[in-house]
Amino acid sequence: MSQSSQAKKTIPSLEEKHWTSKQKALHSLHYTVSYRASFKPELPEFFINKYLSGKNKTVLDPFGGRGTTILQSNIMGHAGIQNDINPLSLFIGKANQYIPSLKEISEKLDTLNLKMPVNISKEEKETLLPFFHLDTLKEIINLKNLVLSNPQDKVLQFIGLIALSRLHGHSNGFFSVYTFPQISITPESQTRNNHKRNQIPDYREIKSRILQKAKKTLKDKLPPFYN
Repeated sequence: MSQSSQAKKTIPSLEEKHWTSKQKALHSLHYTVSYRASFKPELPEFFINKYLSGKNKTVLDPFGGRGTTILQSNIMGHAGIQNDINPLSLFIGKANQYIPSLKEISEKLDTLNLKMPVNISKEEKETLLPFFHLDTLKEIINLKNLVLSNPQDKVLQFIGLIALSRLHGHSNGFFSVYTFPQISITPESQTRNNHKRNQIPDYREIKSRILQKAKKTLKDKLPPFYN
């Protein structure tokens, strides 16, 4: 057997070690929100351990995506700089700069009035009502307006991040009627799915669902230096 063949058998590739479904799950914060084509946190953890010694170094990720690299850097005691052409990525990165406690989230949610009247255009109704009950949609819009108008409120920004993860999916924990998680589909496709499944969007109050997801997100303790 050649040396190269022996090496292939005895040395696992990075793909085998860090790109499979069999790794341990790292910090629960990594699973706050889904993001297409994101990689597992074990990958940046491996390279940070390999190339950085000590703490308080700076990690740059110019293609931040879900923020996996920077979040793992922060958890491991390093500063991070995240950039991306996608504004959603930038929002995720900013929202993760401060991780509130479950108590802070619960108290903030209690102060939010999401029942205020909102103007919803005919186009918005045609686009979104195949997914959401009208009253649920009003709550989502009110929350969105509060998050956008209070960028310095760190707890509210994190609540907005949690809400992003609850927008659409296939269980009662999501704001939408049964639909595909992660992948956006057209209103026409969702209308057809509703007919096939004999379903109509039911009212789903969003505060309780945000709090329930926050409990899972904050399940693991953060190191004391994170915030």
